[in-house]
Amino acid sequence: MKLMIWWGFALLALLWTGGAWVVSGLLHVGVGLVDSAHAAELGQTVAGLEIPVWLLRWFDIGTIHAALDGIVWTLDTMRRAWPWIGALLQWLVPVIWVLWGLGLVLLLLLAGGAHALARRFGSPTLAQGGAVQ
Repeated sequence: MKLMIWWGFALLALLWTGGAWVVSGLLHVGVGLVDSAHAAELGQTVAGLEIPVWLLRWFDIGTIHAALDGIVWTLDTMRRAWPWIGALLQWLVPVIWVLWGLGLVLLLLLAGGAHALARRFGSPTLAQGGAVQ
């Protein structure tokens, strides 16, 4: 039981770390995108995107155009806020890793508590080194 607890902790810690790494990477891409000279042209770029044929099987063409129009409107509206968004994204990267550390400590505490409970309420034959029948 204790081994399962620690394997579960290792799996959850790995997933938690991978998620933090992916979010941090996306934030790095976002910072690079906002800092680039093409940030002001994002709305025009999105408006010029071609719709893949396979997407038309899943969604109505009107829904796709409405979503693209909403994205274009949002990007054009936020054009004045690009410098502020860039600064916010730069601050979010360290915040992600602080939250990762706090989450990992919480996972470790939960696994340690589960280990202590398994030791306390575990089978007496296992605690004495006997075989389970």
